[in-house]
Amino acid sequence: REAGINAMGGVGVGSFVFLAVQALDLQQIPITPLSVVTLFVMSALIGVLSLLFNLQLPYGATLLMHCLLTFGLVTGWLLINRWFVVFSGHFAGFAALFAVIYILIWVGVVLHGWRLTERLNASLRRRRQRDDNEKVDD
Repeated sequence: REAGINAMGGVGVGSFVFLAVQALDLQQIPITPLSVVTLFVMSALIGVLSLLFNLQLPYGATLLMHCLLTFGLVTGWLLINRWFVVFSGHFAGFAALFAVIYILIWVGVVLHGWRLTERLNASLRRRRQRDDNEKVDD
């Protein structure tokens, strides 16, 4: 169940990033049926890779493993679609763009987690306060 949820989240993030890169004209990639299907598969797999963070490993090691595997999936996606930017003279630019996008996504993930935690804590505080008020009334 968690893998499916992560896969769907990955498809959402991957689709957003692909469209953002297209809109910003950072790296024009032809949109074909194959590119769309492989984008969905790659993005879903990257989402499933997030399950690595459930393992009892140091966070830095897990992040590095996730980053390298994600880079491998993105590179594979480019090669399957015959976009040889990875092996052309543009590899440094591709790697830099990947790093920037990866960092931005993780900042978003961390901020989302922080916001969710804050909302849950506020809800628990309200519930505790309500429960304390009910005890005083008894």
